[in-house]
Amino acid sequence: MNKLASFEMGIDYSQFDVRDLRGNEDKLFISDFTAQHFGQGFAWAIGIVKFKTVGECSSAYIEVFTASTINLEPTSIRAIVLPFLVRESGVEIASLFADASEEFQVFVSPGNYALLFELKFRDDEEYFESHRHQIDLNTSLRSVWCRLTFIPQENVTPEILRADDEMLPAGSPLLMEAELA
Repeated sequence: MNKLASFEMGIDYSQFDVRDLRGNEDKLFISDFTAQHFGQGFAWAIGIVKFKTVGECSSAYIEVFTASTINLEPTSIRAIVLPFLVRESGVEIASLFADASEEFQVFVSPGNYALLFELKFRDDEEYFESHRHQIDLNTSLRSVWCRLTFIPQENVTPEILRADDEMLPAGSPLLMEAELA
């Protein structure tokens, strides 16, 4: 695995976007997030995915990698693999109401990928000793760890690899379309 980036990001309404930067074109946004999208943990359209986090979430520590194969973190509670197209300049990761200073751009080579999304509640020492943890304790919110791994692959079958209790039952059909704004 090759680590491309890591950062902490505020989370709005327990969701965030991963989107293709698309050169000079307007940014992509998913405008609808249906009950089925919530149940499967994501809304998808070509060039963008809106992921839902677990529970009431205040922030996420996000790590971005490239890899040659899917390799799940043993302690993740949610894992989803989806097709993702990077056209020319990389990806942007941002929360729902992020301003420009809260949008994180990561260079990922152009191509077709299997995008592996993994999630768990933060349980690392750095978090437990942080000011963020004290805020979370006072507000009854949680912080999550998320790993996004881009694996070069042409044909990707969307799949929930690991589901938590907020998700639809295993084997439920996945909705692979979302309305763009």
